[in-house]
Amino acid sequence: MNKSLRSYLTLILLLLACQVSFGQRFWVAAGASNWNNTANWSTTSGGPGGASVPGPSDAVTFNASGLGDCTLDVAPNVAGITVNGYTGTIDINGFNLTTTGTNSFVSGTINNGGAAAAVTLNTTGTTTFSGTTFGAAINGSTGRIFFNGSTFNGNVSISKTDNNSDNSSGNNVFNGTTTITNLGAATYY
Repeated sequence: MNKSLRSYLTLILLLLACQVSFGQRFWVAAGASNWNNTANWSTTSGGPGGASVPGPSDAVTFNASGLGDCTLDVAPNVAGITVNGYTGTIDINGFNLTTTGTNSFVSGTINNGGAAAAVTLNTTGTTTFSGTTFGAAINGSTGRIFFNGSTFNGNVSISKTDNNSDNSSGNNVFNGTTTITNLGAATYY
């Protein structure tokens, strides 16, 4: 096999591997279980478990199709998280949960039953808080941020970095030490 054909085939295999690794993961556990268990994750909402545990290129969704509580047993780094329609509890259990993409927290509860740890935002995307109850700390930075009715029982330390004006609707409860810093050029309401 000549060198250029071998290089071409290698490139195709790498591209296919990359395509397979980027994706969406849905929590589908029917009962309480751990994050690091492939049986709890699907590539479709309500689909069969057995997908890979979410990694840095996977966006994660907790919705009504996954009824079981989720306990972290690793420190996941994911491409984004959506909690919408989920009635369970995510316990970060002393592990940092880091997200690098768009985040939407609309329902459910996120607690920390372990040592000091936090939900860490490390994104230039948008993060919306509109209904989730947090017992876990929240920290990091996000491009745009909207506080539209969540309860924060842990400490909050977030920097907004985008230059767009963001207008939150309010109705939030902050019970811990809270610092929100606007590093963008536009007004934050």
